[in-house]
Amino acid sequence: MKVKKLLSMIMLICALFMFIPSVMADGFTPEDVTTPYFILMDADTKEVYYENGSTDKFYPASTTKILTCILAIENTEDLDAIITVPSVTDRGSVMGIREGEQISMRDLLYGLMLVSGNDAAEAIAKTVSGTVDSFAVLMNAKAIELGMVNSHFVNPNGLHNEEHYSTAYDMGLLAAYAMQNEIFREIVATKEYTTSPTNYAPDGHELVNTNRLVNTPEGKKNLEYAYATGIKTGNTIPAGYCLVASATKDDTDLIVVILGDPEGYVPSELRFENAAKLFDWGFVNITTIDASSLSIQSEFVVDVNNASFDDPEYGKLTLRADMSGFSMKGLKTDLDAIISNPTLIEYEMDVPTLVAPIRTGMVVGTVTYKYEGNVIYTADLVALRDVAEMQEPVPSINDIEISAPEPADEPASYLFLWILLAVLVIALLIVVYMLLTGRGLVRRRKKYGNKRRYR
Repeated sequence: MKVKKLLSMIMLICALFMFIPSVMADGFTPEDVTTPYFILMDADTKEVYYENGSTDKFYPASTTKILTCILAIENTEDLDAIITVPSVTDRGSVMGIREGEQISMRDLLYGLMLVSGNDAAEAIAKTVSGTVDSFAVLMNAKAIELGMVNSHFVNPNGLHNEEHYSTAYDMGLLAAYAMQNEIFREIVATKEYTTSPTNYAPDGHELVNTNRLVNTPEGKKNLEYAYATGIKTGNTIPAGYCLVASATKDDTDLIVVILGDPEGYVPSELRFENAAKLFDWGFVNITTIDASSLSIQSEFVVDVNNASFDDPEYGKLTLRADMSGFSMKGLKTDLDAIISNPTLIEYEMDVPTLVAPIRTGMVVGTVTYKYEGNVIYTADLVALRDVAEMQEPVPSINDIEISAPEPADEPASYLFLWILLAVLVIALLIVVYMLLTGRGLVRRRKKYGNKRRYR
C-alpha cells in the first residue's frame, strides 16, 4: 500500500513538472524577451510578427558566416574539388586547418557553419575572390541585392570591426534567402560531421554544431527544439551572444534573429531558450485563412465593345476573381480584424478595353485586394460567358436602294468648257433663228414688190 502511494506521489510530481513548462510557455509573450535587438519573421512572406530594435545597426558577430556560406555555394562550381588552404587566421573559434592543407570546399563549409571556424571563413573568401577585401565587395553586393539596406561587411567571419554591422531585420532577410538553398539547409541542420582525411589531418576534422537548438554538445544541457532546422550562432564581446535560428512546423517557416544578449550579464543559453519560446509563440498565434473566410467582392461587371446585337446581356460581361490560390498567413489577431471588417478591404481592377469575341474562362485582367493600403492578394479576372462579336448584315434584294450617283465635284476647267458649250449652243440657235426669219422676209418683200409692179 505504501509503495502504491509512493508511486502515485512520484507520478503526480512528474506530472506537475511536465505541466509547469507548459504553463510557462502559455504565459509567454514576446514582450518578455529582454534582448535589445530581435525579430520573429516569416521565412516565406518576410512578414514581421514581432520585433524590437530590428532595424537598429549592430554587430552580427559570427552570424556573418551565413552570408559567407551562401556566397561560397553560389560561386563554387564543384564543392568537392580539393583546394589548398591559403594563410588563415587562428583568432577565436577555428576548425583547425593550416596553410597548405588540402581540403574540399564542402568540408570548409561544414567547418564554417558547425564550429564557426574563422580560419575556414578566410580560406573560403580567398579561394572564391582572391583576397578578403575582394570577398567583402562580393558580400556587400549580395546584401544590396537582398535588400539588406542597413548592413555593411568588411570580413567573412564577423570578427569585430566598427565598420562591420547589420540589423536583426537584415539578417532575417539573409537567413530566409539562404534557407532556400538545399545544400545550405543540409549543412546547418547537421549535428556532427567529420571531414575527409587531409594531408595534415589523416583522420579528418571532427566538427560539432554549436547551435544548441539543433545539437547538444557533450556535457551540456539539452536545449534542442523539435522544429529547429538551423542556422548559426555568434559571439564577440562587443556583439554579445547572437543567434540566427530557423524552425518549420506544418506549412509555416519562421526565422528568429537575436543580437546583443550582453555577455557576462546573461547566460549564453538564454538566446536558445528565447528563440524556442518565440517559435512556440509564433506557431500558436500564426494561422492561415482562405478566401471563404472573407466576405469580399469577387464578381465584377464590365462592358464589352463590338458585342452582337443579339447578345442577351447587351454587351455586359461578368468577371470572376480566381481565388483558388488565395491564402493569408499572419497573426490570428490581425486576421480576425480583417475577417470582422471586410468592408475595409479595397480593390483595384486592371482590365483593358474589352472587344468581342470573348470566350468563357478567358483571363481578361486582374484585381488587387488591399487592406489598410497593403496588398493582400492579386487575382486573375475570368470571363463567365461567351460574348459574340457583331456581324455585318447580309442585304436582301428588297433592302437594296438604287439611287443616282451624286455628281463628282467638277474642276474649274470642266466648268469653263460647260460655259463655252452653252455659249456656242446659244449662238447656234441665234444663227438658225436669223436664217429662218431672213427667208420669210425675202418672201414677203418679193410678194410686196410684185404687188406694186402690177398695180
